[in-house]
Amino acid sequence: MKYAVHTQLRRFLGTIGLDLADLFQRAGLPDRTWQETITLTPMAYYQFLQAIDSQLTDDQILALSDVANVQFFFPPLFAALAAQNGYQAVQRLVAYKQLIGPVTAQLTETTTTVAVHFDFIYPAMAQTRLALLVEQLSLLSLLRTGTRQHIVPLKIKSPVTYGAAIQDYCDVMPLASDDNQIVLTKAALQKPFKTENNVMWQYLEPTLKAKLAQLTAAASLAATIRKDLITAIPSGQFSIEAISQTLGLSPRTLQRKLAQEKTTFNKLLQETQSQLAVNYLQDFKLSNAEIAYLVGYAEPSAFARAFHRWTGETLAQYRKQLVH
Repeated sequence: MKYAVHTQLRRFLGTIGLDLADLFQRAGLPDRTWQETITLTPMAYYQFLQAIDSQLTDDQILALSDVANVQFFFPPLFAALAAQNGYQAVQRLVAYKQLIGPVTAQLTETTTTVAVHFDFIYPAMAQTRLALLVEQLSLLSLLRTGTRQHIVPLKIKSPVTYGAAIQDYCDVMPLASDDNQIVLTKAALQKPFKTENNVMWQYLEPTLKAKLAQLTAAASLAATIRKDLITAIPSGQFSIEAISQTLGLSPRTLQRKLAQEKTTFNKLLQETQSQLAVNYLQDFKLSNAEIAYLVGYAEPSAFARAFHRWTGETLAQYRKQLVH
């Protein structure tokens, strides 16, 4: 699975003062800004979001979450705006969420409310602050844009911080929680959309369905192994023999199939360990020794050397950047 960084999105990032080449460098990704459409693996997309996360102000996050700014290069948002009401819009957005980026959404309904929860497609990895806020705020923006009314969520919560500008936009005090959720009343979601356009939906629906089918079919062995490694590495059971057994393959067959995809098991392992390390380093409650264990290193010193090899930075240098 790969996700596009479209030309229109790149231009929008430029309008809010972000240079794409600089973002790719910060993310540790090769400079591909010369390409008209850049595609990234889910893990590379995650690194890209982390790089953006450290550069954006809350006002810029709000601008990036405004569907008026981004609907035309994210067709699922355009399709949601063409819905009859907020309830139908949320259902469409959840159904086609992965066409926008490597994120899934789940609905939980009661008789009077609908709650939406967002996950990175590898749930073992925490969402970046940027990704989570953009998901929650763009959903709220979608509902307000569609109804032309000031929809206020019943509740909004997550593990990330909400700045004053974002709190003002939500118009409800966000709650600190290990889980993330935006809860809306069904009464608010039943309000008709002024942007309803059934002709546009009939045009978009076949294309969205086809793209979703392509995305599902394009899942490679490497992507499957990355997903397995995300959970296997913290458990300590991440040898090629263990992963091969999970997939019903011999280690030799697994390596041969990966060679056909122009990669190796060791390369995937190193990439995943690096990305897990970057994820865990966001949590200042975890010591370097604890993170070393979680990414598969028995010795913290060996982990420190590996991290420097992966990123060109020491652990201390990387963590220092996170607080500046």
